[in-house]
Amino acid sequence: MSGLQLKASHFTALFRDDNTVLDSVKFMFAFMAINYIVTLPFNIYQTFELDREFGFSKMTPKLYIQDQLKSIAMFIILGVAIIALLSWIIINVPNWWIFGFPVPIWGELSLINCDISDFNLRPIFNTIYPPKRWGALQSSIEEDDGRSLG
Repeated sequence: MSGLQLKASHFTALFRDDNTVLDSVKFMFAFMAINYIVTLPFNIYQTFELDREFGFSKMTPKLYIQDQLKSIAMFIILGVAIIALLSWIIINVPNWWIFGFPVPIWGELSLINCDISDFNLRPIFNTIYPPKRWGALQSSIEEDDGRSLG
């Protein structure tokens, strides 16, 4: 078998009915689709009611739909590829967990780095002042918290 035929056979093997990689992708895709449908009303409420009430969003329905369609397209393109790759690694690489073990450690180190830079390093380089005009948001926060922000 030539190299091109070998690659073609590996590619077509991904799309057989008995393939566990494709089954994994289908399962995760179905799970994410159900999650998207369930959380969509809450997302719409947050975008069009809560954020608009405090002046954080000027989103229009047309822009919201375009944004959602772009997000879905990016998930289909990138998410399916990443899920397929991870499924293939889990199925075909022995002791795959050894390689995946450092990932949570890297994630925790990046979170610690964000905390350090936010609270310790940023004030050294930038002077941080509260905004001069907070309007209704400032008074609402002060009422809830009981202390002055300015």
